[in-house]
Amino acid sequence: MNILIKYREVATYIFFGIFTFITGMSTYILFNVYLGMDALLANVFSWIFAVLIAFITNQRWVFRSYVAGWRDYVKQMAAFYTGRVATLLIEEIILFIFVTWMGLGSVIVKLFAEGVVIVMNYCISKWVVFRKKSDRFKVRGVI
Repeated sequence: MNILIKYREVATYIFFGIFTFITGMSTYILFNVYLGMDALLANVFSWIFAVLIAFITNQRWVFRSYVAGWRDYVKQMAAFYTGRVATLLIEEIILFIFVTWMGLGSVIVKLFAEGVVIVMNYCISKWVVFRKKSDRFKVRGVI
């Protein structure tokens, strides 16, 4: 139990990340495999669903980031989406290289790309988007 308390943030990120991952993968498979949508376009649509879920769960339960009004909430959401767009571009590049150029299976490549993006998203969320004011000095090396 002490381990769960100590690693609560990582544990909840993994828990909600699995839910977000399942949402993203299932919508990707729906769009790509069942509806025949191009892999890159299917990835964008599945990303929209996944990021909607990810922001709410990350903001409320993972990083417990409470803001003091709508202006701060919008700023936080904009930072979150900016980070997610950056990792979406990386994911799109991975899909383009391995699916479009090399002809590998899109679902397998998508799984690999998700692994890369999950780690990057956690780092962006932890150190940029939901960073607590007390952590700002630690990042800069002051404390």
